[in-house]
Amino acid sequence: MNTIELVVGGQTYAITCETGEEEHVRNLGATIDEKFVEMGPRYTQNLLFAALQLADELHEARKATASVESDKRKLQDGFDAYRAEKAQQLRDADTLKGQGDVMMARIAELEQELDRMQSAQQSAAEHANDVRQELAALRGKETDREALENRHLAQIANLTKELAQAKATPTAAPEPENSLATDPDLAPALERFALLLEETAEKLEERRGYS
Repeated sequence: MNTIELVVGGQTYAITCETGEEEHVRNLGATIDEKFVEMGPRYTQNLLFAALQLADELHEARKATASVESDKRKLQDGFDAYRAEKAQQLRDADTLKGQGDVMMARIAELEQELDRMQSAQQSAAEHANDVRQELAALRGKETDREALENRHLAQIANLTKELAQAKATPTAAPEPENSLATDPDLAPALERFALLLEETAEKLEERRGYS
C-alpha cells in the first residue's frame, strides 16, 4: 500500500491506495477538485455537491453501461438464435439431401424396371408376330390339305363311278389266257376296293367336319 496526497478545495488530504493505483487516484482527486472549484467558496456544501455530481455521473455511466450490456446480450441472443436457426436449416438441408438421394435411387430403379418392361413387351410383340406368321403358314398348309383332300375325294368319286360302270357293262369274252374275267376272285376284290374307297371318302369328310 502507498500513501499519496490529494489537494481538494485548497486543502491537502493523505490517501492510501494500492500500489500502481497512485496515478488513477490522483486523477480522481483532480476531477473532484475541478467540481469543487466550479461551485464557489462554501467548502463543505461544495464538497457534498461535487460528490453528488460525481455520483450522478457514475450512476449515468453505469446505466449506459447496463444498456450497452443489455443491447449486447440481445445481440448475442439474436446471434445465438440465428446460429441455431442456421444449424437447423443445415440439418434440414442434409435431411432433404438424403431424401433426394433416396428418391433418385428409386427413380433409377423405376427406370430400370421400365426398360425391362419395354424389353419384355418388345419380346412379346416379336413372339406374337412369330405366332401370327406360324398361324398364317398353318392356315396355308390347311388350305393346301383341304384342296388335296378335295382332289382325293374327286378321284375317289370318279373311281367309284368308273367301277360301277365297269360292273354294269357286259364285256366280250376275251381269250382265256389274257382275260381277268376268268379269275373268280376279281369281282370280290373290286367290291372290296369300292368299299375301301367309300370308307376313305367318309373318313376324309369326317376329318374335314372336325377341322
